Amino acid sequence: MTDTPLKNYKHRIESGELKSDPMQESAVKELQRLFDDLMVEASTPKPGFFARLAGANVAAETPSGVYMFGGVGRGKSMLMDLFYDCLPPSIKKRRVHFHEFMIEVHDYIHSRAADDSVKGMGFHFFTHIWAPVLS
Repeated sequence: MTDTPLKNYKHRIESGELKSDPMQESAVKELQRLFDDLMVEASTPKPGFFARLAGANVAAETPSGVYMFGGVGRGKSMLMDLFYDCLPPSIKKRRVHFHEFMIEVHDYIHSRAADDSVKGMGFHFFTHIWAPVLS
């Protein structure tokens, strides 16, 4: 049986590891929704090479992500770790803390600014950096 974010969270409350927190529970319910969506997406057969060549619809809807915010010490990182740990190894994933992610974004901007390729490329920047994160 695969642990799910919601089951894992409730188990931690029942065991006394965590105290019940309505805001965390709300966040973990959104993470559960994303988990369920990702599991459905992972189990949906992808069209084969010839089906794609023949024009089969390969643009399946990507699950909507979750943006968590809140004060220091509210449990955002703990909930993200809980979510990440519940995902099976077959799902491609990368756990990055917000500050590390923002450093990557700024590094990308500065690398492009150095060769003037950022000017007039706002949409390109969005699709290159943010679209994979938001999907």
